[in-house]
Amino acid sequence: MNLFGDAAEKSRKELHKVITETESLLAYLRETPDEKIVPSFGFSAQELRNLKQAPEKVKEITDQLKRLKDAVKTENPFAALSEAINDVFRKAEQGKVSPSRCV
Repeated sequence: MNLFGDAAEKSRKELHKVITETESLLAYLRETPDEKIVPSFGFSAQELRNLKQAPEKVKEITDQLKRLKDAVKTENPFAALSEAINDVFRKAEQGKVSPSRCV
């Protein structure tokens, strides 16, 4: 899954693909029991379990996805989404979130 690439360089077709992939990721997290999670979407099984167990991170992604959908008509809607999602991971790497809650 290419959620975290350089969003500013994406075409509309690529934007729609990322929207679809993000929706699929969120549905997978919502519908899959922890013990059945397998590596997918470019994440390890553990990363996906950690993400699923961090509702604040899922909410951030969901909120950014909504903003992206709302902004898809604009010139460059992906820059903000990319930055916000990358910020979630930077915070986790910097230890601003407890290790059990990191993605």
